[in-house]
Amino acid sequence: MSEIPSFAEMFPSRWLKAEDIMGREIIATIEGIGNEEFDRRDDDKRGPGPADKKNVLRFTGAEKEFILNQTNGKTLFSAFGEPVNWIGKQCVLFTMEVQNPSGGTTPGVRLRAHLTPEAMGGAAPAVDATPPAPVADAAVADTPVADRVESAGAEDDLPF
Repeated sequence: MSEIPSFAEMFPSRWLKAEDIMGREIIATIEGIGNEEFDRRDDDKRGPGPADKKNVLRFTGAEKEFILNQTNGKTLFSAFGEPVNWIGKQCVLFTMEVQNPSGGTTPGVRLRAHLTPEAMGGAAPAVDATPPAPVADAAVADTPVADRVESAGAEDDLPF
């Protein structure tokens, strides 16, 4: 009998999803920003109508693109300013539980700026005194953050 495929292999997508990075923090460099039109699904509660336009990020070395929602867009705007400034900037992709449209929770992809001293003009980063959020997975909780972050430079292949 052949090996059982993973969920991602059973249902491939060109879009980055939480399943692609679960339990990891991945540093990625923004390579491009664009817009995509998405047809409304038959089960869309809004009914028939024009296609939805969504913002999309491309990361250096990644096969999949990332649909940028307003929450993640505001995070990038707070860190880097207008989108014209985002190209070449690094961010950390991670997952967390987010609220879905029906009111429940589901794993979602979030990002934050990856600010190195070089990116900040040589200044040392400010120390955040906020304690880290609890980690649900005990195996991950016992792993130092530095060991959970995967660096992905221009020559590295991202895992998605």
